[in-house]
Amino acid sequence: MEVCCTFKSIVGGVCGSDCRDRKHEVQVVPLQSCAKDIVNHLATWSFSGPESEIELILSRAAIFKVPDSLGSMTICPLHRGKLGLGWTRGSTRCRIPDVLSNHGKGKKNVWPKGDRGLGKQDSERVLQKTGVFIAVGSGKIAYNISIYASMLIYNTNSLLLCVLPYQGYVEAAAIK
Repeated sequence: MEVCCTFKSIVGGVCGSDCRDRKHEVQVVPLQSCAKDIVNHLATWSFSGPESEIELILSRAAIFKVPDSLGSMTICPLHRGKLGLGWTRGSTRCRIPDVLSNHGKGKKNVWPKGDRGLGKQDSERVLQKTGVFIAVGSGKIAYNISIYASMLIYNTNSLLLCVLPYQGYVEAAAIK
């Protein structure tokens, strides 16, 4: 019989054991039982937002508010490892989409190194503004993406005002 948890239908993939588990146990547990300390994990990857292992798992699955169905949600060791404390940042470059970050534009076509992690609130804003989900903890550069996500486009006196990042500062450009 195939082991199946709630997160298989949410994030896809297969259910199974965590690759770091020597016993290779595959026991699906209630999500509410996930209560590991995440403080060191947040500090290691330099991001904020989730306050518990449950919130970390949910936000890395693009669920930013605790659902009413939390009591019926389950998780297998593989999904818990990939969404909880077991993931590591695979890429060193900033993951913010170029429509918000303006990376890759100009003469050098360079994507800067992500020196900290994307927070829960910023991940949600990027999803709302672009329709692209960037997982909590993914690399981003030091300047505050929440400024760009919340101030992306304004309509002022029939001019479209677009706020673009420029060398760590905000540059406002009026577009007719």
